[in-house]
Amino acid sequence: MTWTLEKGTNDLVWNGVETGIAPSPHKGTAAIMNANISTESAEVMCNFPRVQQTITPFTGQTLTYLSSTTLTYTGAISFFGKVNTPITVGSGITGLTAGNYYISVVSGTLGNQVISLSATYRGGNVSGMSAGSATFSSYNMSTPVASATEKYFDGTNIQYRYYILASNASAGNVWVLDTGSNNPNIWVPVKLQGNFNFPFATGIAVLNGYLFMFQYNSDTWVVETSLLGQDWQVLSVIFNSPSYSSLLPRYCLVGHSGTLNVTDGNFIATFIPNSSSGAGVANNFSYGTYTFSTYTLTLTNQISGDFPIIGQTITFTSSNGSLPTGVSVNTVYYVTNGTNSVYSPTSGTFSVSASPGGGAISLSGTPGGTQYFNSFNPLVSTTFTFDAQACTINSGTPNETTISLAELGNTLIIGTTGNTLYQWDEISPTWTNFIPLAESNASFLLTVNNIVLIFAGQKGNIYVTSGSAASGALTVPDYLAGIPGNPTSYIEPYFTWGQAIFIRGRVFFSIQDQTASKAGNCGGIYSFVPSFYNSLTGQDAGIALRMENENSYATFSGLANVLLASQIQTAIGAQYWAAWTSDINTPTYGIDVSGTYPTATAIIETDIVPSGTALNKKSFAQQEYKLATPLLSGESIQLYYRLNQTDAWTTCGTVKAEPNSLSGYFTSAFQSTQWLQLQTQLIPNGTSTFSGNRLTELRIR
Repeated sequence: MTWTLEKGTNDLVWNGVETGIAPSPHKGTAAIMNANISTESAEVMCNFPRVQQTITPFTGQTLTYLSSTTLTYTGAISFFGKVNTPITVGSGITGLTAGNYYISVVSGTLGNQVISLSATYRGGNVSGMSAGSATFSSYNMSTPVASATEKYFDGTNIQYRYYILASNASAGNVWVLDTGSNNPNIWVPVKLQGNFNFPFATGIAVLNGYLFMFQYNSDTWVVETSLLGQDWQVLSVIFNSPSYSSLLPRYCLVGHSGTLNVTDGNFIATFIPNSSSGAGVANNFSYGTYTFSTYTLTLTNQISGDFPIIGQTITFTSSNGSLPTGVSVNTVYYVTNGTNSVYSPTSGTFSVSASPGGGAISLSGTPGGTQYFNSFNPLVSTTFTFDAQACTINSGTPNETTISLAELGNTLIIGTTGNTLYQWDEISPTWTNFIPLAESNASFLLTVNNIVLIFAGQKGNIYVTSGSAASGALTVPDYLAGIPGNPTSYIEPYFTWGQAIFIRGRVFFSIQDQTASKAGNCGGIYSFVPSFYNSLTGQDAGIALRMENENSYATFSGLANVLLASQIQTAIGAQYWAAWTSDINTPTYGIDVSGTYPTATAIIETDIVPSGTALNKKSFAQQEYKLATPLLSGESIQLYYRLNQTDAWTTCGTVKAEPNSLSGYFTSAFQSTQWLQLQTQLIPNGTSTFSGNRLTELRIR
């Protein structure tokens, strides 16, 4: 318990919040929600909230002609800071074809915004408009299912593209945030034209400059990440799903060796890039932009990989499809030192030939746009090896369908719908070892240091393995799903897992207890400290489970289906994105990012203390809180109580605060109690000037 009886005062004192949520409300703190217990040990404070970055869905707004390149919008929705936001525009504006567009420029004031449109992602402004008005609507997400991160160099700085895949969206399944774009703070679909609508998308990965997307069926789609405005292309690779698995998801993982592993339920398929033209040539990867002069290509930006080496393959693309004369798109060429060639890594120059070691190709013409080269091209089969049956998981048993992947050293860990984890050395034709689990359905696997955490089953149990056996690591307690005033809701809940990430020494994960007939009471984003990290930081508080945040839709229903860590951790709180589904029955969807000052009320529920007995019931008259720093203007503390574990919470009344705001007390009378539990609400002022409401202890007398 975290309650103690203080000698001398006979006060019941509660503290010790740093140990986190206890396995039972009889053993320790019962709930910590929207709260920070990491900054200062023995304190709990308001946490930074989740802030939605995607636009709230809307329909039927109106754009009106202003000039040949601009339109006016007089509604209440703000598009400032929302460049690249996709919309669909109806008919009615002369010179503008009804269809899909991106907002490219926004100026003016709220209620009188001036907007320009682009027909392509990050494209130029549409012109030629002359009169009229038209309605427009937003494009909406569907269920988030997967994510990927890409690191690249833009010629000046290291940048990142973050991708979140939605299962089936009318505006495109892949949403992107690009730190190197002209608006690095908004998520938008990467494509609105052509073949952008992929039903039942399930897997996404980035491999050497290309974005892969997988569906339930056999189709695999790719687009070059520097050319996200281009059409997706379908690959001619054939998976080997058994007949029962035509609707099985295709989860994927790019390992440390650069291999893209994809599961179709029964097999692990692999894409292994190959940039070498023959024996003795390193498998070197190069991706960049260039200019040209006759036989010479001059590197202008090394986006990723290394400078091309003699003997490796090279393919070409451009931002508008216009290449130099002498080379073609999706054709393999070779870096050469043959006749007329120029090769100098120090000068950034090289030549290409039509065959290994051949003479340099002469280039001419006036190509348009930016010119790209890449040693790997999934549209050219000779630049990679595809194996549809690199690993056989089982002989077609449906209850062992593969649903999750992780990498532990050089071993692939494979989670299934059954109660078995499989291990594969990425060389043998089938799995090389297996690990039994106490539960079935390994929904998500997360590698942290030299262990894999396994989020399995429906009972909130998290397991851990280092490769030999799986053991229990943590349980999300059943009682967190209980709804005050509804005793039956405290019994045997059904939990659903979202995803998990590791940031700043903590594992963040999402879980949901909502069902079709029951409101959620603990849906949110939780975190805990892996045991190995305690020794590094000198902490001794244990795993310290807590709910970091509710999602931006501000209920405890729903689920963060995807969690994606930012590669730039410079803010005062952990930086990550959560792509969520708000509700089971009437869902909305969005993507949240970490806020910068507290706006959500933190809730802390103490353990339930045995305050008296049947023959010696106790009465209390005062409830006091103590803070580490004074409250600031607009901040407050509120206390609630209940006299058994399932009653609804009752307010303790109006606080009597001390002049220095370091403490305050309530005078609600608890008569003839046997049990007593308090709930504290830390209410922030919602501004950038805040104390955090730093609670340290509660006292009852």
